[in-house]
Amino acid sequence: MGKDWTVGMRISGDEMTEYGYTSEDFSRMIPYLTAGGQLDYLSVSVGNYRSKDTIIAPMYYPGGSFVYLAAMAKEVLDIPVVCIGRINDPVMAEQVLENRQADIVGMTRANLCDPDLPNKAREGRVDEIRHCLGCNEGCWGHIEKAQAITCAINPTAGRELHWGDFRRSTSPRKLVVVGGGPAGCEAARVAALSGHSVTLFEAEPQLGGQTVIAALGPGRTDFAEVGRYFSVELARIGVDVRLGTRASAADVLSLSPDDVFVATGGRPLVPDHIEGVDGPNVVQAWDVLKGVASVGQDVVILDDEHHIQGLNVAELLASQGKQVEVCTRELEVGKHAEPITRTSTLRRVHTLGVRLSPTTWAKSITPGSITLYNFYSSMEHTRPVDTVVLCCNILPDNALFRELSKTSECPRHRRLHWPHRLEAATFDGHLAARALDAPQDLAVLVNIPGRRG
Repeated sequence: MGKDWTVGMRISGDEMTEYGYTSEDFSRMIPYLTAGGQLDYLSVSVGNYRSKDTIIAPMYYPGGSFVYLAAMAKEVLDIPVVCIGRINDPVMAEQVLENRQADIVGMTRANLCDPDLPNKAREGRVDEIRHCLGCNEGCWGHIEKAQAITCAINPTAGRELHWGDFRRSTSPRKLVVVGGGPAGCEAARVAALSGHSVTLFEAEPQLGGQTVIAALGPGRTDFAEVGRYFSVELARIGVDVRLGTRASAADVLSLSPDDVFVATGGRPLVPDHIEGVDGPNVVQAWDVLKGVASVGQDVVILDDEHHIQGLNVAELLASQGKQVEVCTRELEVGKHAEPITRTSTLRRVHTLGVRLSPTTWAKSITPGSITLYNFYSSMEHTRPVDTVVLCCNILPDNALFRELSKTSECPRHRRLHWPHRLEAATFDGHLAARALDAPQDLAVLVNIPGRRG
């Protein structure tokens, strides 16, 4: 190449897998890699494709988990060293540089989640940064499916050419949003930035919806960022946020809104086809995560959500020394989860001895036993159980929407979002707010590369 070109190398500092090379091997490799003086920089990653959950680390890994590998190279090299590893905060990145652990900090997902992160950091607006969660749903999760990249909490990522910048409304409207989950918050944010007057009601004392519950699970605390970010952002742009207020139709109509978005989320589903499902030893996964459910020693989790929640509850209970079995009607447990997060999750629950039973479901439950059957062969067996935990999806809470629909003086209103994943929720909220000024463009906004579904 010659010296007119900058040439660097990307290499794992530790393959993090059986029979792979280790950080000790890497430390011996460094002098050979750079001995010829042909490299201008060394970028130190981690893992290989058998340990892919370290390369694109999910939220289970703390921020900066693998900076130490770059620091090993930095100690012996006089060329710039690049580090990576769930660094989603400029304060953390600055600390890495100050500690001379690296010369350059890689922050790919962090800048995908908030492309203004460098500018906000430069201007001292650190609390306004939308921090990457490490959920991998919209980025690597889409790559795995050969779809366009986006972001679970930044719906504009990957859609910039189609959606363009926000345009100030030429006819500002008064909007009421009921529900402070991701869908309602994103709708309020986009509408306010477009020049509309927005009031948001939330029944709970904090924003975030189901992400508040998700953040209570082991290794999932980053979900708390959703509520934190929206709390700061909605206050900054002037949204009237009313926490701890379960709005009725009368509360909504008293504000004389032009539009109403109902984003009231839902409640856990109780499957009515299982005999004894209303028994005293049957509890909801949400209540287990919130610490308000009484759970015995021998536990069966009925997982009909097919994502992370059932496995996360299993990890929580197994870490308390309980015997846990996860049953699902699918061919695999956690089948619909983003692959890297699923890999990490399965490793964690297997380490704790959680039993996974795919194609298995419950026929009946008694106070001391559960009858399970194979979903395909219908073969049954009854086993002792202390507690059955339900993780069976969500029923939408439509009470307010129905109440508004019966009111003759109600303005234009819509059910903003059916309870679903975080990525779909923010997408729906963003789309609905953009369509306030151009509802006829709704189909165009949906039918673009990188859309969900």
